[in-house]
Amino acid sequence: RKLWEAAVAHGFDCSKGRVQRLLQSVGYRSKSGKRRYTSRAKKEGTIKASNLLRRQFNVDTANTVWVSDITQVRCKDGWQYLCVIIDLYSRKVVGWVTSRINNAELVINTLRKARSARNA
Repeated sequence: RKLWEAAVAHGFDCSKGRVQRLLQSVGYRSKSGKRRYTSRAKKEGTIKASNLLRRQFNVDTANTVWVSDITQVRCKDGWQYLCVIIDLYSRKVVGWVTSRINNAELVINTLRKARSARNA
């Protein structure tokens, strides 16, 4: 694609397919790059969560503020998603769950596990 764009910019009248055929005839092969994961475009109608903590991460009592995050982990058999909930008072993991699918059920299961662990 880049070579075709350069050829068109220099005044050549050709298609991408022609450039590809010419390069293949002399032994060039295209090589795809590693896929980079970027954030998805924001959908219309989504609700932006308000910032309740306002960067106040020091908490005086246990089980008043829990924070969570989801991360991707590449495994032999594909991606696994890890959801973790941490109590900001003790800075310890309250609950965690892994799943092959990143959806609301993952978060709900993690919250259930955390609540049963802390009897909250």
